[in-house]
Amino acid sequence: MYFVVTGKNSYLSSKELKLFGFDSFKRISKNILLIDSYNPDDLDKLGGVIKYGKIISFDQIKNYLNNKDIIGTNSKTFGLKLKKTFGIKKFKLIQPENTDLEVKNHGKEFLFFEDKVLLVEGYQKIDLYETIDYQKPSRGMKVGMMPSKLAHIMINLCTGSATGQVETIYDPFVGFGTTGFVANYFGYNFLGSDINTTPAKQNLSFWKQTDYYKNMQFTLFKNDVKTPFEKKFLNNVDCIVTEGWLGPVINNNTTQKMLTKNHEDIYNLYNAFLQNISKFYDNICMVFCFPIYSKMTNYGFGVLNKLEKGNMEFDFEKLGKPYKRDGQLVGRQIILAKK
Repeated sequence: MYFVVTGKNSYLSSKELKLFGFDSFKRISKNILLIDSYNPDDLDKLGGVIKYGKIISFDQIKNYLNNKDIIGTNSKTFGLKLKKTFGIKKFKLIQPENTDLEVKNHGKEFLFFEDKVLLVEGYQKIDLYETIDYQKPSRGMKVGMMPSKLAHIMINLCTGSATGQVETIYDPFVGFGTTGFVANYFGYNFLGSDINTTPAKQNLSFWKQTDYYKNMQFTLFKNDVKTPFEKKFLNNVDCIVTEGWLGPVINNNTTQKMLTKNHEDIYNLYNAFLQNISKFYDNICMVFCFPIYSKMTNYGFGVLNKLEKGNMEFDFEKLGKPYKRDGQLVGRQIILAKK
């Protein structure tokens, strides 16, 4: 038996797992799933999996210990038992959904749930995410700061839902290029456009100097999504993955009147965008974000429903609850749309 630890948005993680063939699992906690099959190469490609491994017996633990190891565990009682039984010198308490770099790089991690010992054998791509999110030279809140981890999940949701093999991904709101860098790392050709591509071009120069860069097509061009699509090379697109536009930066002083105006502007932009997509493509799979403001959740979903009803040629699926961190004023509702 094997296991995975998923992120906070369990719906997205579960959907991603199923699309990659892990469709039989049992949930033993909010974020821990037991799975029957085990392919580390496939699990390593998933953005919604924080860590993964196999279930072992307590006696087998000694086979994985080394006096130099730093042991991580989620249970103080279990950690003390490890010290008493195996004479380990040190253990660190780690929540299952967190990753301790010291333990990841120099130790061993054992989770303990329902009398089961879970040996962690692999982790999410923290180094990749940190490089994209924090080291790229051009970034800022005004354009949007989609986490690369979320971009990773969205790419998998789109490529896993598409009909046929996916070779080329397009982001029509490319912003700082986050989706493109993740797509490039995983071996996809990438097309990215925006009304201003300078930030993405600056970051692309940086990306090409990293060890993560793959020698694949990576094309950036100016385009306004409100105008009809005309570029012939867009015919090569297999999937559209984009954060979209979340509206102006807001804070606790932003009024409901301002939020209502934001929603109207976002609706008009997305509606024009979807209509242009529909006119250009006979068949397309798309995953995008729609902003849901914490102060106006019901209103936001009402605007989203209006958008869906006005574009009936697409099949829309809301993927779980809005993706957001604690305290964030804007959540990203992930939408899968297929034509």
